Amino acid sequence: MPIQPGTKLGAFVVDESIGRGSLGAVYRARHEADQRTAVVKLLQPLSANPDAKTRFASEMQSVMRLRHSNVLTVYDYGEFEGVPYLVEEYAPGGRLADRISGGRRMDRRAAVALLRGVAAALDYAHSVGVLHGDVNPSNVMLGYDDRPLLADFGLARLLQTAPTPGSTPIPPGDPAYMAPERISGGPVGPPADNYSFAAMAYELLTGRVPFAGETALEQLYSHVHRAPPAPSAVDPSLPRGVDGVILAGLAKDPGRRWPSCVEMVDGLEAALGGAVVESVEALEPVVEEEVERKPNRLPLWIGLGALALVLLALVAFFLIRGRTSNPTLILSESSVQAPADVVVKGQNLPPNQLGTIQIQSNPQQIGNFRADSSGSFQTVVTIPANLPAGSHLIGACWNGSCPASSTLNVSPSPTPTPSATPAPTAAPTPVPTTAPTPTPRPVFNPQISGLSTTTVAPGDQIQVAGSGFDPARQYVIAFQQNGRQTIIKQATDVPPNGTFTTTVRIPSSPTAQPGPAFIVACITSPGQAPAPCAQQQITVQ
Repeated sequence: MPIQPGTKLGAFVVDESIGRGSLGAVYRARHEADQRTAVVKLLQPLSANPDAKTRFASEMQSVMRLRHSNVLTVYDYGEFEGVPYLVEEYAPGGRLADRISGGRRMDRRAAVALLRGVAAALDYAHSVGVLHGDVNPSNVMLGYDDRPLLADFGLARLLQTAPTPGSTPIPPGDPAYMAPERISGGPVGPPADNYSFAAMAYELLTGRVPFAGETALEQLYSHVHRAPPAPSAVDPSLPRGVDGVILAGLAKDPGRRWPSCVEMVDGLEAALGGAVVESVEALEPVVEEEVERKPNRLPLWIGLGALALVLLALVAFFLIRGRTSNPTLILSESSVQAPADVVVKGQNLPPNQLGTIQIQSNPQQIGNFRADSSGSFQTVVTIPANLPAGSHLIGACWNGSCPASSTLNVSPSPTPTPSATPAPTAAPTPVPTTAPTPTPRPVFNPQISGLSTTTVAPGDQIQVAGSGFDPARQYVIAFQQNGRQTIIKQATDVPPNGTFTTTVRIPSSPTAQPGPAFIVACITSPGQAPAPCAQQQITVQ
């Protein structure tokens, strides 16, 4: 049922219809008191489901508390003749999807600036416990001066409780940007939004979505089972470093994606060569009044000589530094049996360098990293089960090359030897008693089964519960943020039932900084590197 002009919805008055969205009619409205322009959206699919209406009210209460310069403000919500509606901020620039329709690309500088705004909005929402559920260009509005505004938080999830008659079994949301775990029914958290954000970044830089030219069902299958083409294969003008950044964001395993969207944009900016200087102002010559006496040039020669000495010293310093401080990669083990978790440490990298961990001899990405201010990092990667036996080069890669690498020997998994068939004998002989078959060692799957809170401040104490740990070994707990780990629980024996509950303290500032972070719990043994590990995301306020 249409809303007639002049209809009052709370403090807003409807002026005119301006079209239809994916969920129903859209109207322009104005606030009765201050006359500010707003948009009213009718959400027709929710009207026939009481549970969906209840969830809609709860979702909008959370969304209305979001206060961020890159989040489209929701002013009000309610029902009109049984149909839920929401009133939100008016965005004069329209939708980003319309701006890039037909494969049109944005200038790379503008694309990175837009992605940074959306990234900040997503990271902020995740920090206060709000997921989006359908990040794509249709849900990015453009405000004044093309400021990106992320819209429609939670609406895709609401459609799960309000399926439309005759609908296909496609999960709610845009299939071109959907995270694998949303499709397969796995646990969904911030990494799912981060995956969709990476798919949108892929499109802004290449002009096409990761799995273009496919039907919706084919796209869903591809997100779960196929690797997307590298961005530089779609657009050869893109630096190779962009591939590692984008593909890390599109990792099938949520734990291997960028922990935050802002960090991914930092990586993109670095891969694209950083900020480009628009212009350089020429130094205007200083015109001095002529004087009768000859100028004294001795101070000039002294200054030039001093400058030359400084330059020579700097060149010598960097030459020596280059000889003695080449990037290095250290593996916790030199030989493993796949699959296996391996701790990878990097040293002497450029400060704050972003990059990926790759198997160079059998090209595939198995992790990503961010070096700290001293050029070091530590992370855990999984050597895949299908990696052929032999020697493989593991590399830390950025900007299209892998300056640091180390060799890992992978041995084949043992295959059981079939028992030999005894030769027939002329006469029966006593059968010897068969020795008992040793019980195979159980496989342990460590998990963080609970945290007393996921929102912390530097120095806070929280409780961590773990399960699935090997009672014959020990566990260690670390705080991880920006690619750097700090041990907050030293190696401790695992109880016989494989579970534990312990109290740890979040590091103080500046080790713990505002933003997303992780609590990491690992199985370990004296003298061995921690592995395997489980992690749980938290937010530092």
